[in-house]
Amino acid sequence: MVGERKSPRMREQVLELYRRGMGKRKIALALGISKNTVKGVIRADESGPTDALVDEGEAEWERQVCWEKVKTDLGKKYVTIKSLHVEFAPDGVQYLRFWRALQRRLPLVTQDQVRIRFQYKPGQRLEIDYCDGIPITDRLTGLQTKTHLFAAASAFSDYFYGEFVMTQKREEFIASQDRMHHFFGGVFEYVVIDNLKSGVHHPHIYDPDVNPVYVDYANHMGFAVLPARPSTPRDKPTIETNIGVVQRQFFAEVRNRIFYSLFELNTCFREYLSRLNTAMMKDHGVSRAERFGEERSLLKSIPAASFEVAEYRTAKVHPDCHIQVEKNFYSVPYLLIGQELRVRVTPKLIEVFNSDHESVAVHARLRGCGKYSTYDSHYPEQKLAAARFDVQMAKRDANK
Repeated sequence: MVGERKSPRMREQVLELYRRGMGKRKIALALGISKNTVKGVIRADESGPTDALVDEGEAEWERQVCWEKVKTDLGKKYVTIKSLHVEFAPDGVQYLRFWRALQRRLPLVTQDQVRIRFQYKPGQRLEIDYCDGIPITDRLTGLQTKTHLFAAASAFSDYFYGEFVMTQKREEFIASQDRMHHFFGGVFEYVVIDNLKSGVHHPHIYDPDVNPVYVDYANHMGFAVLPARPSTPRDKPTIETNIGVVQRQFFAEVRNRIFYSLFELNTCFREYLSRLNTAMMKDHGVSRAERFGEERSLLKSIPAASFEVAEYRTAKVHPDCHIQVEKNFYSVPYLLIGQELRVRVTPKLIEVFNSDHESVAVHARLRGCGKYSTYDSHYPEQKLAAARFDVQMAKRDANK
């Protein structure tokens, strides 16, 4: 109806001036609205206590809708108000009228709906995540291979890094972060990760168990790991938002293009990445790259030595003071006989830890099988003397 598109305050102004005896034409001139709008507001008021937001026809169609069913379905995944309008609204009822009627019937804002916007300092927080990537097509067979998009963004500047990879395995996960750190030119204080196996060994809402190899990598690089809570994307809102931007922009740009190699895909993506980081951000009036310039100098330096990936295993100490790792044997202190020890295996070293996570032995890694690496200090003194006893040496000592 005419006039009912105005705000409640405007309608009150019209009615107040009309009660004071002012004519409809003068009211329209005074408030800067049309004469027909003034007439509509006055007519709606004189027609009785109907809802000012809807006309008489709308009140009738609203009674035909099962609003409880609408509100129940609205809470389900992938359901939108637009889809409910198509399904429940009678023919001829516009979406805006349906939306307004639904809003009046929804509960007021609850405490659970309130969100706090956190402000992070420059160089403080980096968020990383994966999402489904763009498939690679084999030139000969035409078969497509799935890829994953590794993505990272600064919580302060939204400066974005990403690359397409074939797997999310631990080695690839760490290699992607190495390239990521060199892209940013430094290391952030905290890195927020999702609960993938490469980063979090056992997810937990309060006390997650971070993968020990990834902990070693974090200690080597100099950052702290903050796992997000399971099924809680708002714990990493920056990267979730930026992944959405990439999916709406880059994925849409190349939707009709076929990529035949990971190199070709990443080359194309790097060109887009440059455009994304230098594009103006509406909320800030500057680009991601300009905002990142404020925090670049605050990042920690990247260690000169590269990280060496290790594996962790358990091994029981034999009565001969040795543990077995890949068909070779390494000695540990005799007081640990019978215990299950934690072993860190790298391409060059074998390091053994006790139950208090203290290092008790370090050996050069042996190649082949059936070989022993033994330190005399790991045996009791009397056992060592018996093992080293030599008859000829004893005779010489007796003749002295």
